[in-house]
Amino acid sequence: MDPDSYLRDFKNNFFIGNYSKNIETWRDVLDESQFGEHIMKIDFYIARSLIAQTKLAYKIQLNEKKNKLTEQFQGITKLTNNFIGGILVNNVDVQKLKESFYSFKDDRVQSLVHYLIWLYMGIQSGQLEEVMKSEKETDQANFPFKEESEIIYLQFLAFLQANNLNKAQQKLNKLRAIDDEDVLTLLAQVYYNMNSDNENVAIQYLGELKERFGDSPFLINLKISILMRQQKFAPAFALGQQLFTILTTKENLKNSSELEILVTNMISLGEILNKPIDEYLQSLQQINYDCINVERAQKLSQNFDDFCSKMSTKA
Repeated sequence: MDPDSYLRDFKNNFFIGNYSKNIETWRDVLDESQFGEHIMKIDFYIARSLIAQTKLAYKIQLNEKKNKLTEQFQGITKLTNNFIGGILVNNVDVQKLKESFYSFKDDRVQSLVHYLIWLYMGIQSGQLEEVMKSEKETDQANFPFKEESEIIYLQFLAFLQANNLNKAQQKLNKLRAIDDEDVLTLLAQVYYNMNSDNENVAIQYLGELKERFGDSPFLINLKISILMRQQKFAPAFALGQQLFTILTTKENLKNSSELEILVTNMISLGEILNKPIDEYLQSLQQINYDCINVERAQKLSQNFDDFCSKMSTKA
């Protein structure tokens, strides 16, 4: 496989959530020089895939390939885990982070990795204003990454989360101008139409993503969210049951982030449809003990126990 094909496949698999495919391909590659000039970009996709697959799973994977790891890859993985992995996300000043990253400007591709991490941190920490302000910089003629679709996609997400649909539409148009069939363009179409109350159009783009790049827990979770927005609660619950079985039984598809999204939705759907939700609450408690749904369930349980205790005393 040539370097361009490797880069395309790693990118597609990462953004639709097929992290295990990226990990399997990476583990099978004996010599990473096959990645050519794209090696740092690919290392960044691999690092994010390892971290996203399961919390701390990347450590196991790294140990299995420790004799073949480059210093560059180890550095990118550590940096990615510290920031995108969530360790520092709640305590970061995005503007100061950007200033510290500018010391890495000597290497163009390394600068791109740092710029992307800065944008991700802005979105994850809720500092959307910083991400949106980056448009002034990226629109300049001398900006070195004008055609980098991931930067435009992250700006699109920031404007969408800020409910600035006009700006989001502009970023979507830029993505379409670069490549109308790119995975990020199609994902942006899904999110834009979801937020514009065009759920049927969003599902069409979701189907195109599945047809072009394969299915994944991420795409199924997206479909469940769209069905919920359409108030198609029974089909959403049935699809969620299937995904829950997959995520809890297939080792290569275990993903705590997608499982947390799923069980949170299943708890809401179960309450709407009057379905048992104990299994999903238990699963959510194992993933995120501090989640509001777990806290609510504990309060309901405590109130019920107190009620039973009082009734027993009266008897």
